[in-house]
Amino acid sequence: MDDAPKPPVPARARPARQPFRSKFGGLVVLLVAALLVGAAVYWVDDAFAVESFGRFDILVLGFFALATVFCVDIGRKMLAPSAEAVLARDTRHPVVYLRPFVEDSRRIHTYPVGRRVGGTTIARSSAPASQEQRIAAALKHVGPFIAVGTPGDSLAPLGAARLYLADDAWQQRVEALVRGAAAIVLLPEATEGTRWEVTKVARWVDPRRVLIIVPNPELRPLGYARIQALTAETLPIPLPSDCGKADAFMFDANGQPQPIVFEGRAKAALGPFAEQVLRLGMAQAESA
Repeated sequence: MDDAPKPPVPARARPARQPFRSKFGGLVVLLVAALLVGAAVYWVDDAFAVESFGRFDILVLGFFALATVFCVDIGRKMLAPSAEAVLARDTRHPVVYLRPFVEDSRRIHTYPVGRRVGGTTIARSSAPASQEQRIAAALKHVGPFIAVGTPGDSLAPLGAARLYLADDAWQQRVEALVRGAAAIVLLPEATEGTRWEVTKVARWVDPRRVLIIVPNPELRPLGYARIQALTAETLPIPLPSDCGKADAFMFDANGQPQPIVFEGRAKAALGPFAEQVLRLGMAQAESA
C-alpha cells in the first residue's frame, strides 16, 4: 500500500456568475408599470370628478410615480442582452468601456454626505453619477458598446452590454477586446485593475481611438488632479494639468488631448470623436 501523499488536485476555476435575465419576466414587469400609469390616471380622474383632490391624492400619485419608475428600470434590466448576444448579432468592432466597478453604483448627492460641524446634514441621493448611458447612446453607430460586468450583479446595469468573466479569465479577455476594439472609452482610476487597463490601452491602441472620461476640474479639482497624475505616468502625452472645464478628452492626429464638455448634450459633444473613429475605420478597411 502506497502511503505517499498525493499531489493536491488543482481547484477548478468557477464560472462567472451571470445576472438574472428574462424576456418574459421583463415584459411582465413593464406591463405592471403600464398598469400603474393607468391606475394613476384613473385616480386623478376620479379625484377631480368629485372635486376632492388633496394631500392624500398627491401621496398616492407619488407612490404610483416611484413604483412606475422602479418597474421600468427593473424591466429594462431584465431585458438587457448579454455582451455575447450583442457581439453575435453585431459583427462590427466593439466600443469597449473600461472603468472601475464602483462607478456602476456611484451617485450624485445633492447635499454633503456625513457629519458637519454646526449641525446635522442630510444626504439625499439623486441620479447616478455615471455618464455611461449617454455615452452608449452617442457612440452606438460606431460599434456595440461592451463592458466587463461587476461580479455579483443581480441585474445587468443599463448602458453597455455586460460580459461576465471568471477571475482567472478577465485579463486575457480584456486584452483581446482592447486589441480588437473600434474605440476605447476609458474611465481611469488609481486602482490596480484600472492602472493595468490604462497601461494596455497606452501600449496597444491608437490614441485617436481613445476617449478618456475625467472628473470635471471645475467641480472636482482634486479628482481631476489624481487622474492627471495617473495619465502622466502611463500616457505618452499626459492630460493637461490646467484645462478649465472638461468632462472627457479625445486625442487629435498629433496625439494632443482635446477637452470635451458634455453639458447635458453628450451625443453632440462626442460627435467629433465618433467621426474620427469612423474615418480611421474606413481608412483601415481601404488599406486592407
